Amino acid sequence: MLTPHTTITSGAFSSPVGIGLDRSGNLWVADDDNDELYMFTSAQLTAGGSQSSTVTIGSAPLDAPEPLIFDKSGSMWVGNNVNGSNALAMKFTQNQLTMDGSPTPAVTLSPTTVTNTSAQSLDGVGGLVLDKKGNLWVTNFTSDQRGSIAQFSNNDIGADGTPQPTIFIDSDAGGSNVFRPFFCAFGPKVP
Repeated sequence: MLTPHTTITSGAFSSPVGIGLDRSGNLWVADDDNDELYMFTSAQLTAGGSQSSTVTIGSAPLDAPEPLIFDKSGSMWVGNNVNGSNALAMKFTQNQLTMDGSPTPAVTLSPTTVTNTSAQSLDGVGGLVLDKKGNLWVTNFTSDQRGSIAQFSNNDIGADGTPQPTIFIDSDAGGSNVFRPFFCAFGPKVP
C-alpha cells in the first residue's frame, strides 16, 4: 500500500474535484459543491497538514466547477460541470488569480447548441485540455445523455461568446462510442 508523501486538508473543502498546478507550483483546487476555487502555495504543500487556502475565488458564473487547466500565459481555464449552467468554461488571467474575491472572468464561453447536428448542446463539462496550438478541447458528459467531445479554435476562445466547435464528436453520430466522457489528455505527441 502506498503512503502519501504529503496530505493537505482544509475546512473549506466540501467536494474538491479538480486540481491543477500553476507556474509557481501553487496547487489550485476546484470545489464543485461550494462553487469556489482554492489556492495553496507550494510552501503549504511542503508543510502538509491542515491548511487554509491563500486565495479563494468564488462567484457566478462558477457553477459546480470541476476541471481546471492552465494555458501558456499562466491563465486558468475552468469548466462548469452542471447541465443548464450559464457558462460552459471561463478563463481567469494570472493577475486575477492573485487575490481573494469574485473577479469577472476574462473570457466566458456560453453553452453551445451545435449546428448541423440533432441540436446537441455542450454543457456539463467533464474535462478540459489545450493542445499545443492553443485549441481548447472539451468533454461533455450530458450531451443527449451520452456525451461528446468538442474542439474550439484558439481564435474562437479569445473573447466572450458562444463559439461553434471546429471539431465535434458526438455519440449519436457513430453509435455509443462516446459515452459520458469526463477527463481528457494528450499523450507525448500532442496534435
